[in-house]
Amino acid sequence: LLTVPSTSQLYNASTYQSPAANKDTFTQSFWLQAGTYTFSAMGTTSTNRGIVQWSIHGVNTFTTQDWYSASAVYNVIKTTTVTVVGDGYHTLQGIVTNKNAASAGYYLTFTKYWFKPTSD
Repeated sequence: LLTVPSTSQLYNASTYQSPAANKDTFTQSFWLQAGTYTFSAMGTTSTNRGIVQWSIHGVNTFTTQDWYSASAVYNVIKTTTVTVVGDGYHTLQGIVTNKNAASAGYYLTFTKYWFKPTSD
């Protein structure tokens, strides 16, 4: 993963795979109580973006997200609801599973992702 300055993106940074390929994976560990959450990912859509499948502990509990768009769009937030089983230490994984037919590549460009309890 490569993190670069991005003045068009909130927090002034973006992270992406370099080079990008189908089946790329990345992980992030975190502590969280069991419960139902809204998972949000903030990134950039563009002409060379891929499709990501999110999972926790290798279980595909999220829908896939297609990050392709006909031109660059910054600060896009995509959300989905997820149930986290068990309190404690968890591992989030992103896997590039494919790309939109119109996309020129498999890049995923993220600035931030987070969990928020649905009860908030």
